[in-house]
Amino acid sequence: AKALLQRGDYHVILAVRDVAKMEREAAAQEFPAGSYSIMQLELGDMANVRAFAKKFRGSKYCKNFQALICNAAIYYPNAVEPTFTVDGFEECVGVTHLGHFLLANLLMDDLTKGADMGIDKRLCIVGSVTANTNTVAGQVPPRANLGDLSGLIAGLNGDRNGGAMIDGER
Repeated sequence: AKALLQRGDYHVILAVRDVAKMEREAAAQEFPAGSYSIMQLELGDMANVRAFAKKFRGSKYCKNFQALICNAAIYYPNAVEPTFTVDGFEECVGVTHLGHFLLANLLMDDLTKGADMGIDKRLCIVGSVTANTNTVAGQVPPRANLGDLSGLIAGLNGDRNGGAMIDGER
């Protein structure tokens, strides 16, 4: 966000879980007033993602939409028990992947139809070294593993994961 703000040709929408915390951080980072807006978004709640997309579409910023950068991620390597989103998905996958997937799909038409402002339009999914087993971070247990996705498949077939991880383990 800071790099985009420094360019001067973007108005950045900071879609965040905690608006008050982002307001404090924007002040601490000295983000230029008027160059950004903060909107609440909880990627672990699919209804909230849909509500965010609807609110964004109704905002004055949608007509000049040039880039969507999906950068949220959570990873709990020391968790003893898995945590789940309000929709029943394992939280790390729900927030880091499924929430972004839904958001990108909901806003893709708006991104492609936004005004041509001479800036290359982009959809960026920011990754992490956590899933890369060739890095030190990728060696932190438990290693990120989606397995055969049977836990996700079970969730989509009405099981709502029933406590299953994405790889099907319980």
